[in-house]
Amino acid sequence: MGGNRYRSTSPLGDYGRHRSSPRVLAHYNDDAMGGEENLDELFAKLKEELFKNNTLEEVNEMLREENDAALAANEHLRVDATNLSKQLQQLQQQQHTESMRFRSENTRYRNQMESQHRKLISLWKEFSAVKRQVRDSEIPEF
Repeated sequence: MGGNRYRSTSPLGDYGRHRSSPRVLAHYNDDAMGGEENLDELFAKLKEELFKNNTLEEVNEMLREENDAALAANEHLRVDATNLSKQLQQLQQQQHTESMRFRSENTRYRNQMESQHRKLISLWKEFSAVKRQVRDSEIPEF
């Protein structure tokens, strides 16, 4: 009975196999004995409803295609976003590595400069001490 659920035994013949709007069916039930004018009117309404149905099916198909295209675009964007996130993480890691290397080199350079500065001060003090000894060891001439 599942396949014959919407099968009609109306005088409309094959057109009755298509589901129609309740409006047309109600009109058909009210005026079943109305004559040929009502039958022509029913055929016209049936054709109109079939046209609407076909139009809506076309619109639905178009919307499905647009939805599929949007889903595909979203998938591409998701893949792109994932790739960009990975690249960003790599760049952040590289930047962090470079920053640590720079800090290490900067610290080493600063330590080297401080060491040289201490040596220079030590040499200056030794030079000043030697100069003082030379000056003190000279005998003043009268």
